[in-house]
Amino acid sequence: MRNRMDNVTAILSVEAFQFKSTLLVVILLAGKLTYDSYTYNDSLKNLEKVVVLSTKIGALLHETQKERGLTAGFLGSKGKKFTQKLPAQRENTNDRIDDLKAFLNNFDTKIYGNEFVSSLNLGLRNIEQFGDIRNQVSSQSIATGKAINFYTKTNAILLNLISSITKLSNSAKVSQDIVSYMNFLLSKERAGIERAVATNTFARDNFAPGMKSKLYTLIAEQDAYLDAFIKVTKKESKEFYTKTVQGSAVEEVERMRKIAL
Repeated sequence: MRNRMDNVTAILSVEAFQFKSTLLVVILLAGKLTYDSYTYNDSLKNLEKVVVLSTKIGALLHETQKERGLTAGFLGSKGKKFTQKLPAQRENTNDRIDDLKAFLNNFDTKIYGNEFVSSLNLGLRNIEQFGDIRNQVSSQSIATGKAINFYTKTNAILLNLISSITKLSNSAKVSQDIVSYMNFLLSKERAGIERAVATNTFARDNFAPGMKSKLYTLIAEQDAYLDAFIKVTKKESKEFYTKTVQGSAVEEVERMRKIAL
């Protein structure tokens, strides 16, 4: 049992380090999107605002991904692990939610069309359900799969919102940057789901039904989205990614994957 718990802690620690590395890439891409949008002509002013919005969403996704992983570990261990880390992570998520809402206070959604507004409102409605889901997790009155699916569904809605921004752009450069950013975030989201599946698997010391095949699928999807990112992104972003996402943390994740599979 102790070895099992050590494995849970190890994979979370390693993937947390890996997530920090990938977050650096997200920050670089987000910063580049923001900078590029401000350097174009006045006709892109409205696009600038949704580009900034996409970086706010990306930062929120980073925290919900970590919260999802800790939630899976907490439920998988029947409340014995992450009793302090999970509440602290919820606060980090709340900070990003507050930041997003503060930005939206001065954001005129109507000028971006009905599809964009509907997607944004759907995402915000899901965010409002966090409190109820968290209470069920804390009391262990929710199935692990249902809890993970809630976070995954919320993240998918937010990712779709970023994707819809490409339809608002009439600039090939901005569209290329957004598509590149989107592919990286999609790969990172699959890594986040893998984190939750693997953490829960180590906590229970076996795969829940269907989870082993899901893990294979998640790894394949990560590779596919990363390949798309590398093919589309600018040279400097590709070089930064290559230099950042490497080393012992990445190697350790591969080792833990082999143990799980």
